[in-house]
Amino acid sequence: MQQAVSVQEHVVLNAQSLFPSQECQPLSLPATRRLLRVRLALAELSLAMLEQVCAEENRLALAQDRKASVERTVEEFVRITPDLGSVEQEWITTGRTLGQVALSQLATVNFLSLDCLETRASSLSLMGKCLRLLAMQRDPLYPFTLWDGHNLEEDRSESKASPEEEEELTGENGRESSRTEPRQYAAKYAELQRRRRSAQQLLAQASETLAQAVSLCLQHKLPSSILSEACLNMLECHGQFDPCATGQYLALLQSCSCTAMMADILRSACTDARVSQLSALLNLHSNLLPSQEETPTSLLKGVEDSLNGLSKTYSHLTINPSHLSLLGELPSNLKILLLQHTQDRHQTPSISIPESIRPKEKEEKAGLDKGLAVGSPAELGEYVVLLADWMLMELPLEALAILQEEGLSSVSRDFSLQLLHTRLQREEPVESDNKKETKGGKGAKGKVDQSKAIKMVPVSRVLPPNTLPVDTHNFKYIIDPYNEEEYEGSSLTERMKRTLEAYSQQFTPLWEGFLGSEHTPSLAELEQLLTNCSAFIFHGMERFLANIPPSKLAALNLSECQMAVLFDLVQNSASMLRQSKLDVQKSDGHLALERPLETVLLLTLSGVRCVLLNQWHSSPQRNINNMDSVMENLLRVGLTSGQTVHALRKGEVQRTEKDTNTAGSVDAICHEDSVNRDGNAHDAQPRLTTSPSAFNCVVYGLPNLVIT
Repeated sequence: MQQAVSVQEHVVLNAQSLFPSQECQPLSLPATRRLLRVRLALAELSLAMLEQVCAEENRLALAQDRKASVERTVEEFVRITPDLGSVEQEWITTGRTLGQVALSQLATVNFLSLDCLETRASSLSLMGKCLRLLAMQRDPLYPFTLWDGHNLEEDRSESKASPEEEEELTGENGRESSRTEPRQYAAKYAELQRRRRSAQQLLAQASETLAQAVSLCLQHKLPSSILSEACLNMLECHGQFDPCATGQYLALLQSCSCTAMMADILRSACTDARVSQLSALLNLHSNLLPSQEETPTSLLKGVEDSLNGLSKTYSHLTINPSHLSLLGELPSNLKILLLQHTQDRHQTPSISIPESIRPKEKEEKAGLDKGLAVGSPAELGEYVVLLADWMLMELPLEALAILQEEGLSSVSRDFSLQLLHTRLQREEPVESDNKKETKGGKGAKGKVDQSKAIKMVPVSRVLPPNTLPVDTHNFKYIIDPYNEEEYEGSSLTERMKRTLEAYSQQFTPLWEGFLGSEHTPSLAELEQLLTNCSAFIFHGMERFLANIPPSKLAALNLSECQMAVLFDLVQNSASMLRQSKLDVQKSDGHLALERPLETVLLLTLSGVRCVLLNQWHSSPQRNINNMDSVMENLLRVGLTSGQTVHALRKGEVQRTEKDTNTAGSVDAICHEDSVNRDGNAHDAQPRLTTSPSAFNCVVYGLPNLVIT
């Protein structure tokens, strides 16, 4: 790599010699850009090797630190200096200069790339990483105290010699050793302190350099890959010693990962350029992306402007320049818990955003503890928002023991802090092509004329603090579109009619939609329904996105839809036969987009602010019960979207406990008989096991929506 840099330098000098000296300075030659890339490649290789060296040194340092003083003394006495081969000696020699090689190359790149912000940000990020690794070399044990200081202190206390060992050491030569040991320990302590101060200085320099890289990326919307790498190294610099900064950069790292994930899903859904204008522009944008030898063109900038003007979907794919201040703009009753894996999936501690970030939070929490917050049910309790990565989202996170406390009234999910903040922002609806009247859309208007004669009782519900309203008079629904489900002699259509009748005096007289027993909606009717509603309810068989192609959903503007309630993932023989005939014609990528997590992301990209749905397959009875409970809590009780699902979950847990207790009394009688027979009292207590169905229904997005 060093030879490649040398060769490319000669190429650049030869190219510059062809121009007069006064003209070559402002020129950005392809050879110069290639030289910068080769320098960056050499720096990255040096840092990769330096990481290996640091990992080995850290392993040896930790192993040595855990040994007792007697053991270390004996090992030093009997240790024989190994005979190193040529390769080993060369590796040791190279390892001593890796940091200097990387820093010199990065300093040159940073100086020569003033006109290319992306290259400059990348060099600053790598420079910060290099300084952090050099700090690890200076004091291999110090970086571990950033994350695991408590355990490290325990290890050190355990490694100290016991009084008995010290007594054994103090024998005939005790008086002589008492004179030499203080001098030895003083010298070792001074050396340790010197290394510790040097490591701290290097970490401070690394933090400053990485902060410059983060600032450049945020201000100029540079690729999220550079930003995420800088954030990861910033986390390693701060550790648990600065939880506020650690939480901020962990949230930023998560937003970068979420942005990349959403971009992949959006492009997977929009592979066919003929489906929509959004798909056509996204495909054109992919084709215009510059290669390593090119610079961005004005045509690419024009396509990006068109994408931003066409749909809010594309705006989700860039990081908010004010990301580091987003936490202060959230409602004070939201408690954020960040759970994020790095790319190699390491055991990094989860960071809970401390209350010191929002000063008013402690006062309001104290008011709740004193019983000052009384009023509507939506005002009670705290809201926990789980910001987790994609892999963790597939797990029932709501079942964590820490989330079963009584003080919580809502546990919701989202994919990143930026996405949560975007949902909270109110935007004026944008007029687009999907707002135009489509043919076949009259089916959704069948109840409007009938409802005009109904006298409605106004919803006199006071909006609690830190909540957002959802208009109850603009709900739309699709119930069992293929009329396939029947439970206990009653179809979903009949049950929905009873629900509409039960709440008709105040909430449901203006609701519109399709009942499968009367009409199966076309794709155009479904699009018209989704784009003209404040909330949308789907209750049917199979997968929701089996009814509307993901490419169509991604192109819709659903900014008026505040909430989507999806009770799907139920099967019977009729639905499986119908769906299997359709699925054989779809690709694996298309089928993957119909899964629950992908469904949530596509709805989010289209503008929906809250999604209630099942994580895995359910039963007809469970979906019916959950639907009834959600309607009761949202409409009659007046709970928020997050409280509604939390109450549903708590109700399932309580029913499970009741059934278990009932079964436990029967088991106790049987157990008493068995004890009388064989005298063995094994497994006397009944085992409490919560049904997984209690954690099936989850809420993504805003937990503070209230039906008004």
